[in-house]
Amino acid sequence: MEKPPKRRILIVNSSNEGTIAMCTLNLWKTLSEDSGTEVKCIIKHRFPAGLPEFDNCDFYSDSPPPGGLKNLTSMLSQIRWLRRQKKTFKPDLTISACASCSALNILAGGKDRKIGIFHSPHRQARSLGRVPYLYILAYFNFLFPFLDRLFCVSEGVRDSILQSFRQINPSKVSIVYNAHDIGRIRSLALEEIKDPAEKDIFSKPVYIYVGRFDANKAPERAVRALAEAFPGGDEQLVFIGGDAQYSEKVRAIAVECNVSDRVHILGQKVNPCMYVARSKALVSCSFSEGLPGVIIEATVLGIPVISTNSSKGVWEILNCLNDYQPQMHGNHHTAYGIITPNNLAENENLRFLAAAMKRPISTPTPDNPFIQKVTYPSIRQIYINA
Repeated sequence: MEKPPKRRILIVNSSNEGTIAMCTLNLWKTLSEDSGTEVKCIIKHRFPAGLPEFDNCDFYSDSPPPGGLKNLTSMLSQIRWLRRQKKTFKPDLTISACASCSALNILAGGKDRKIGIFHSPHRQARSLGRVPYLYILAYFNFLFPFLDRLFCVSEGVRDSILQSFRQINPSKVSIVYNAHDIGRIRSLALEEIKDPAEKDIFSKPVYIYVGRFDANKAPERAVRALAEAFPGGDEQLVFIGGDAQYSEKVRAIAVECNVSDRVHILGQKVNPCMYVARSKALVSCSFSEGLPGVIIEATVLGIPVISTNSSKGVWEILNCLNDYQPQMHGNHHTAYGIITPNNLAENENLRFLAAAMKRPISTPTPDNPFIQKVTYPSIRQIYINA
């Protein structure tokens, strides 16, 4: 008896670096574990410091994506590239891992089912500038209604779509969390910090920030909160990630707040988990988020979280969604961390963030029920049945 042909799944991502790239890598890995599925991942843009697991993928370009109106000309070429990929691979299902790729997925056509993944509320794109935000609005209004499914990584992301774009059929919109390799996260946390200077930093109480630096992520808020919570003492603030230009802004604010000797920007790290695991608490101070993966990793490791009220997703991860408050007037304490206001005057937001850092935090046990929802088997089953 012949075996049934394997189901072919094509995953399209925008680049080989960053948070969405890591989410895509996890999805690729978990789908590849299904014996009845053949999975191919392709990437639009290759960056030198990208994740090495993507090195053998097909790339559209080794050049950075163009900006502004030049992006339109580039997009026509990308559509032709994706059509060729579909014609060769003949996918039954194409998963596009971000908004720009979902636009390509629709425009490239084909008889395959098309799933778009949405990682953040569409309004977050405003921070990218007027032209990119207009592109996003055009995609939602004219292209995304043609997706077969819209998978949103949190309730907040789903709500933003349903409330803003009536032309999208609500039955197509579902919450599907990003997959996380729980065993690998815990294994990476066991690695030892070898750099003597870094070991010295982590011999003291450390609050840690992990992620990119931009106006929405607002890492400087953590610096100001540290200065207010601990004007003296041994408490350290460590940043993993960032970029050269914004890092200088953070350093300047640290000098301004007289905490430059206790603020450390370590840059990109292959294994952030071993640093998070040795910290007193993770600090997330964004204005807007979808489902912050670093908060999930912290809870997996049993590290308390201090997060601004940047999304409904934070409440989902910290297992307190029933207590969700879009507008807050004080800190909300959970079994896994503290959520602080994001809707007050900025000096008040910072005061509550500092109060959360100053409050003694008990170490939670790594048994958050939310974790089960993001395991490889749980997420794989959803996509296989899509």
